[in-house]
Amino acid sequence: MTNEQRIKNLSVPQGRVDVLLDTDAYFKLLSLLDEKIDVFKGSEMYLENENTPVISPAAQDLAERVKNYSPENPLYVVSIGAITNIASEILLNPEVAKNSVVI
Repeated sequence: MTNEQRIKNLSVPQGRVDVLLDTDAYFKLLSLLDEKIDVFKGSEMYLENENTPVISPAAQDLAERVKNYSPENPLYVVSIGAITNIASEILLNPEVAKNSVVI
């Protein structure tokens, strides 16, 4: 990814963007929504070290989902809480770090 693309992706996006919410809120948040959405269980512990991902359904889904995006059309990932799932996703597939913007 070029520095120009990185700066563009870190700027406020124009128009609609796809967003994935990574949160520890679990199902309490879902009770406020009037839609059926997929929920994946996240990691139950922090990273053991900087090279070993914590395998969880949430990290695996994120690693797979981000493959459908690109630096020009990134997935915006909003994290509330520890970013273990996101760090694990990058460790599972380092290329997808180019296809997402973590907020």
